[in-house]
Amino acid sequence: MPNFFELEEAAEVMNESICIVCLSSDDSEDNPMLLCDKWSKSFEEECNAGTHLKCAKLASVPAGNWYCKGCSEM
Repeated sequence: MPNFFELEEAAEVMNESICIVCLSSDDSEDNPMLLCDKWSKSFEEECNAGTHLKCAKLASVPAGNWYCKGCSEM
């Protein structure tokens, strides 16, 4: 079974995001992929870690910025 980094690399080539919780790239209207909005000064880009709405245990897409578990714990 491929690890997260192998899946992430393959998804990048296909211009998709991988959920950091379930490792799936599925993106549907009832379970959209949220992308982390945290800006990384060290990498000079957004985190963009993907998490499905349901994997983040949210009922709806949040208004404004959303941060993945890793970035929200910083």
